[in-house]
Amino acid sequence: AVVRCGSDLEASLANSTLLNQEDLVIGVNEGGTNHKFVLAHAPRATVILTDQGSQGEALTEGSVQVVITDTVEARLMTAWFGGALCVVSDKGWTREPKAMALPRGDVSLKLFVDAWLDQEADAIKQSLSHWTASAALHGPFSP
Repeated sequence: AVVRCGSDLEASLANSTLLNQEDLVIGVNEGGTNHKFVLAHAPRATVILTDQGSQGEALTEGSVQVVITDTVEARLMTAWFGGALCVVSDKGWTREPKAMALPRGDVSLKLFVDAWLDQEADAIKQSLSHWTASAALHGPFSP
């Protein structure tokens, strides 16, 4: 979750159960796991559907009080807005695995890809860190 730094929510949203407040306005992009998470954990809150390219502006302008997004996007959003926005929790509230589409039934290819991912885990993490830092310098993307 991302909030405006210094807001009461920065300290009070320690866990996802605190999202379910009638007076809370949550921004989230439509569809997908983040939207499902908000609907399941914050049915009393007001939900405003936002696109990823405008979530930071919605927070800084005050049209939403918190944005629910994944950890990588949250870190990018805070970098793009130069300290105006803060990530509530570095650990996140859920974990969703990433997936790779492979031809059905090709067991040898799956085993090869699994082994490669295990072997290259550190390099993949470094690449992601590099990409995240580079993206942070270039600002929000346009939808």
